Amino acid sequence: MSSPIRAEDLKGLRARSLAGKHDAAFFDIDGTLSKGHMIADFPAHLASAGVFRKKEEREVLECMSAFRKGRITYRKVAVELPVIYARGLTGQKVADVRREAVRFVEARMKSVFRYSKPLISLMKRAGRAAIGLSGSPVEPVLVLARRLGMDAAFGTVAGVNDGAYTGKVRHNLIMLETKERFFRKVVSELKLERGRCFGFGDTEQDVSFLGKVGHPVTLNPSTELRAIALRNGWPIFTLQDDVVGEVNRLLRDADAAPR
Repeated sequence: MSSPIRAEDLKGLRARSLAGKHDAAFFDIDGTLSKGHMIADFPAHLASAGVFRKKEEREVLECMSAFRKGRITYRKVAVELPVIYARGLTGQKVADVRREAVRFVEARMKSVFRYSKPLISLMKRAGRAAIGLSGSPVEPVLVLARRLGMDAAFGTVAGVNDGAYTGKVRHNLIMLETKERFFRKVVSELKLERGRCFGFGDTEQDVSFLGKVGHPVTLNPSTELRAIALRNGWPIFTLQDDVVGEVNRLLRDADAAPR
């Protein structure tokens, strides 16, 4: 059963930049704004720093290998990876993991797609709060979100007690269901006008918010999401496209429409 969303889970919504905003742009991160999967790569970084167990590091690699070879589904990866990640952190101090998250993201900035920061800036200039909804661990998600200029971000949360990790998962945001709960909570807390919001994602799990905003956009979509996008008439863009220019045209049309 999913844990309830508490006030502390939403503390990122207290940012001054969100004050008075009624429109937003929701972004998945891995595959949408940057290459790779932080939930698969961050454990290896932590293990090299001595703050993640080697056994679970191997399990992460085995899980991702099985997925790439088609032996397990994306859904199974979505269920298993956060469990392995949380278990590998058992007993580690939150402060140590947050410190390593900064180092990890600094080294990873070269994996950010060229359009990502300009796209976020475009949305913010148009008066839309930029909010990340990622299945990757919240520690590097928050660091990367700040580097990209987002107003708030949410990621998979491992349980914590008295400043140390418990080995349990609190919120698995890879899962469509959890991502949708956070989306709905953010919309409620900020009193957003969903019909004027944009959403950007690359996998079928992102339908959790793509299907509920007025302006869904698929970036580098998986085969499954591409099929959904074609059925629904959602825009599809890849790295070969002028993503910022194309989205700017969508934005102008959206803002020209009567409220």
